[in-house]
Amino acid sequence: MTLNNFMKEAFYRDYLRIVEEKLSQRIDMESEYYELNLKSDMEYLKMAKMALTDLKWLIENHREETALYIAKKIEMYLDPDGGENEIVNYPPMIDFPILHLIEYFLILKNPESLVEYIQSIRIPGAKKYVKEIKKIFDDVQHV
Repeated sequence: MTLNNFMKEAFYRDYLRIVEEKLSQRIDMESEYYELNLKSDMEYLKMAKMALTDLKWLIENHREETALYIAKKIEMYLDPDGGENEIVNYPPMIDFPILHLIEYFLILKNPESLVEYIQSIRIPGAKKYVKEIKKIFDDVQHV
């Protein structure tokens, strides 16, 4: 199965609705998404040593927790007013949960590889970021 087909599956669309509810924001499920994003998402899955079946398992078995994790991350890192640079925040695209799900899966199943993964995808301050997302992960486990 391709990532494109994965994102068209009913279970994934249902999951996006749950994420929307937690975010109180609409996810753009209709616009064309960029082929480059799909390639990047698949590359990130490879770097994490994951498959689409891992994402499906995660969605099926940790639906509420992952949706809440994503919402809390967005709340923490996104400035709704665009910040001092006045960045326009468009609705997230259909592939938006993928990177968050990869992180969640690694924290859950392979936490010792998380810093290396974060460094490999070039997120600055990897150790600090990992500490922050592990805190969010811990918070959603007790909800």
